Amino acid sequence: MIDHTALPAGLVTFMFTDIVGSTDMKGSMPGVTTAERQDAFLQQVKAPHEAIIKELVGKHGGCVVEGTGDGFFIAFGDAEQAVLCGVVIQQRMGAAKIFTPSGILQIRIGLSSGQAKPAANGYTASAADKAARVQAKANPGQVYLSHETHSLIANKVRGISTASAGIHTLKGIPDGELFVASADGSTVVRPAPPTT
Repeated sequence: MIDHTALPAGLVTFMFTDIVGSTDMKGSMPGVTTAERQDAFLQQVKAPHEAIIKELVGKHGGCVVEGTGDGFFIAFGDAEQAVLCGVVIQQRMGAAKIFTPSGILQIRIGLSSGQAKPAANGYTASAADKAARVQAKANPGQVYLSHETHSLIANKVRGISTASAGIHTLKGIPDGELFVASADGSTVVRPAPPTT
């Protein structure tokens, strides 16, 4: 159970993560029955993935608000730590190489920032809604930032580079420019063309 009194308030940066292709992956796991395949997914994929994310979120001052099935809804009181955490999570996922029937596990991460305060069930904040939409646009293995988050961290976090990912249409939100964050010196995968 989450201690909602520990959740940040004020200017909050929200992060959503999600496993790429999890539905197909679950059906491809070893096992004769659905229950056996589900158990294999939990033990071989989801548990090690969750351990990495929870460890790194804790190290960067974030709070897991809730699980989202195959990902997480996370809140940070510090935008720079949030973006750094996202990049470090992707680096760790690349190094850990969690193998699945679909190949090496990849996740998408999206962040957005705005004014928010916790409620009984977590947050009711437009910035949280936007973070979820940004995550859905991210390419596998990447960290996408909203314009709001990018404006808070641009050129402030040593070792992190950002680049435009183009103008995107986000459901229920005006079109806006998104940004991809990555570690300096890493190969930045060219963002996919914007989708509507």
